Amino acid sequence: LDEGPNGEIEYSFSGHAPPRVRELFHIEPRSGQVLLKGRLDYERASLHELYVQAKDRGPSAVAVHCRVLVHLLDVNDNAPEVTLTSVSTPVLEDAPPGTVIAVISVLDRDSGDNGRVSCEVGPNVPFELRSSFRNYYTLVTTQALDREVVPEYNVSITARDMGSPALLTRSTLTVPVSDVNDNAPRFLQPSYSVYVMENNAPGASICSVSALDPDCQQNAYLSYSIADGHIHGMPVGTYVSINSDSGHMYALRSLDYEQIRSFQIQVQAQDAGFPPLSANVTVHIFVLDQNDNAPVIVSPMPRNGSVATELVLRSARPGYLVGTVSAVDADAGLNSRLSYQLLQATDFTLFSVAPDTGELRTLRSFLEQDASQQQLVVQVRDGGQPALSATVSLLLSVVETMPQTLSDFSEFSLPPEVSSSSPLTLYLLVSLGSISFTFLLAILILTAIRCRGERRSRQGDSCSPPRCHCCPGSRPSSDGLKTSNLTAQPPAGTTAATCLDVPAGGPPGYCYKVCLGPESAQSDFMFLKPCSPPRNNEKDPGKRSRPDQHLQVSKEAKQPNTDWLPPSTQRPALKRYQIQHWGGKRKQVDRGYGNGEVISDTALS
Repeated sequence: LDEGPNGEIEYSFSGHAPPRVRELFHIEPRSGQVLLKGRLDYERASLHELYVQAKDRGPSAVAVHCRVLVHLLDVNDNAPEVTLTSVSTPVLEDAPPGTVIAVISVLDRDSGDNGRVSCEVGPNVPFELRSSFRNYYTLVTTQALDREVVPEYNVSITARDMGSPALLTRSTLTVPVSDVNDNAPRFLQPSYSVYVMENNAPGASICSVSALDPDCQQNAYLSYSIADGHIHGMPVGTYVSINSDSGHMYALRSLDYEQIRSFQIQVQAQDAGFPPLSANVTVHIFVLDQNDNAPVIVSPMPRNGSVATELVLRSARPGYLVGTVSAVDADAGLNSRLSYQLLQATDFTLFSVAPDTGELRTLRSFLEQDASQQQLVVQVRDGGQPALSATVSLLLSVVETMPQTLSDFSEFSLPPEVSSSSPLTLYLLVSLGSISFTFLLAILILTAIRCRGERRSRQGDSCSPPRCHCCPGSRPSSDGLKTSNLTAQPPAGTTAATCLDVPAGGPPGYCYKVCLGPESAQSDFMFLKPCSPPRNNEKDPGKRSRPDQHLQVSKEAKQPNTDWLPPSTQRPALKRYQIQHWGGKRKQVDRGYGNGEVISDTALS
């Protein structure tokens, strides 16, 4: 209300105003307007308290004070903040679904809806966020992982507030996947075929195998080995070896096509994981033939180390087949294809050899001036490179007629190296020789025993050649019993026998045969039929001689049958025996040619 200077009022902050207020606000001294001097921040201070004073310009001016409260209104000026409080990386690829990867916290300094935040992860990842507490989330797996497909994931986490306009924050989390040994090695080929020329140098590289393992680090480190096995009875390790690191294979021996043409081995690739995984592959090794075997002549074969011989009729016409030269070659393919040619000949115009079959034929008829012996040399050559050959020499004899003998062309014999190497042939020869020797030894022993027995028989036996007589019973007389002079002449070469007559006084007489061989000291008796009735010239058929009476041999000599007697030069000394019995004893009374009758005084019962 005053006038003049006393009525002019000035406005200012009082001395109690803090420095922060002075930085943010300004008061016009004349008008008293409070102006904004600095940037306000609701999140820092939502309320400001201003102390303002006013006084005039008069002397002894007195200031008056007032307090001004400035309330700030929040605006959505702060984006959410994402913080990874706990991260567990890398994660195993075999981790089950629900495995916690990280713990995430979010913060928005705004208030109200401006401070409300929602979080989410990007699409196409096997992860998700699960809310555990307010503004806290966990990142977990939703499915099984595969490091060989995706070795690392970049997970994008988006935090968005509810303000208007909404503010958001994106954060990326890198999740590496650690490897486990869940993949076995795999060979680049399902099988390998290797072709090796025979007669290779031992230690030469023949092939290389390779395998891959999709795992990493030690799970992908591979070592190669050859599985145990046998090739023609020998361990496979004696044929080939393999480098465990590179997979290169080497031949340990020189291969021979004629002994082994192909074989297969199993190669194993194993990783260094735990537990280790492995895979196998079959390697087929084929041995290629090389012309390292010359042809071998199998027919005709030379006899006793000389040339082979053959007979040819002089009347043979042109085209006559003399023989066929046969040969074999242990090689295969073109190396075993044989061709025949006539290398040398006494007369090239006389014979020819078929190049494919080896048939030796005449080209023309024989002439008188042609030599009776033709010398030929036939060469057999194979089709290899370089070609190998063999020759055979033939000696052809020109004859008028063909004898009944086999030629060298008709005989097929194996080469000496083939026949001598057959153990079966050796066993057969040894067995046949042993049996033959045993048989001959047995024959010699039996012959010696028989000769010894015959020698003893001749020394101790003086019997006459045996004959057979069928005699009727004789009648006794005062002079003794008279024997019948009926003599049966046996045919030549048969066993002779002597029949005896039983005298009167006992049972009816019987005829029996006594076999007295000149070579044997034994006498064989054969029982025959009863004797014939007594003759008419016998006086008393009822009387028989007593047992103590002796027998008298007939003194009438009978001439031998000349039909079966041997010639005089070969005739043995035939003997006639007269035997008398006294008390059961036998006595020889006569020798010489006779009828060989023997009379016994013993009655057969």
